[in-house]
Amino acid sequence: MKKRIIALALTAVLALALAACGRTETPDDTTVPAPIESTEAPTTTAPTTTAPTTTAPTTTAAPTTTTKPTTTAAPTTTTKPTTTAAPTTTTKPTTTAAPTTTTKAPEKVDLSALSKKIISSAGVEGAMPLPKERLTDLYGIAQSDVASAGCFITMNGSFPEEAVMVEAKDSAAKGRIVSALNTRLADVLVQAENYDAENYALAKQCKVITKGNYVALFVSPKHAAMESAFLAAVK
Repeated sequence: MKKRIIALALTAVLALALAACGRTETPDDTTVPAPIESTEAPTTTAPTTTAPTTTAPTTTAAPTTTTKPTTTAAPTTTTKPTTTAAPTTTTKPTTTAAPTTTTKAPEKVDLSALSKKIISSAGVEGAMPLPKERLTDLYGIAQSDVASAGCFITMNGSFPEEAVMVEAKDSAAKGRIVSALNTRLADVLVQAENYDAENYALAKQCKVITKGNYVALFVSPKHAAMESAFLAAVK
């Protein structure tokens, strides 16, 4: 419909143009035929409304991000894993401790009471107790070395008897007491040798004995029984 209306409009415009040209070139006496009135109602051509075309705003593309050049990784050198040897556990040889030998210290002995017991059991006649204060004069034993003592002597018969039992204060004192009694025994041997052969032979059987810090010397025909009683008491 629109095309038809446009065509008619173009025809009318062309006709008017031609008419104008004709009036210019045709002499004045030329009668211009009256325009033919169209019996058709004039067609009103509705103005063509052209919808405005909205051009979408051009979106500016985001600037291209320059990709950094890819760095080629250096070839990886594969190191073979080192196998660590398990630590060797050295088992120390078990040292079996040697059994400890405990030396039982001698029990405290009452040497004075032991002296009386020996006199009785050995049947010693005429025994006289010898105070420890006399040990220095008779045997050269220092009082400071003596913790306790039990001694006696006899004056009967051809062979005087002596029994000396001393508890030393310590091991050093014990050594000095042993030395003093050995000196006394050596003097007895000299006297017995000059007296007679029988007493000399008897004196040679006597000796200084020790047990712990206890020291004893028995110069007597019954010295063996006395020594046994002493050792049994200080065990």
